[in-house]
Amino acid sequence: MSLTTEGIRQAFADWFTAASGLASNKVLLGSGDDGRGPRRSKPYAMIQMSASAIEIGQDAVWPAITESATATNAIYAYRHAVANVQVFGTGAADYIENARIGMSKQTLKDSAKESGMEIIDCSAITDLSGLLDTSYEERAAASFRLEYLNTYSELDAGSIATVTVTETLKEGDRTVTTETITASDT
Repeated sequence: MSLTTEGIRQAFADWFTAASGLASNKVLLGSGDDGRGPRRSKPYAMIQMSASAIEIGQDAVWPAITESATATNAIYAYRHAVANVQVFGTGAADYIENARIGMSKQTLKDSAKESGMEIIDCSAITDLSGLLDTSYEERAAASFRLEYLNTYSELDAGSIATVTVTETLKEGDRTVTTETITASDT
């Protein structure tokens, strides 16, 4: 299974929705609330994924044979990403705590695994509550670390059977020597 960046973002958003108890239309993917424009109805969560996946170790390459007996290489690429979550509104920290507890629930672990990822850990929950314009707003944030496996395949070009190299040595316009060397694996 190969997950795109959008695929892993959506898989995490679906998991967070189930784990936190927020309604699915209250869990948003994006770069954060920049304060311009009207606020959404609360509570809601904003999820921002790390810009790029981080390689875990070295990708593993294994030879494989397809159904058509074509030799290919299967590449297993372990990746790690971070989902930064902010929740706005009453009970903001509680929604994140629900998700953190959800990391231990077998049904939610299985759900994440079926999506192709594993939620590894959660940072401490940061209380960002404060005065917004003329009213108090509850707000909390935490980061979830997740790992996933991408698999790719590439056609194995095989080995080079024969190489021919021709070398020509010149002095000015005159050819002094020409030599051809052929190497073969047979």
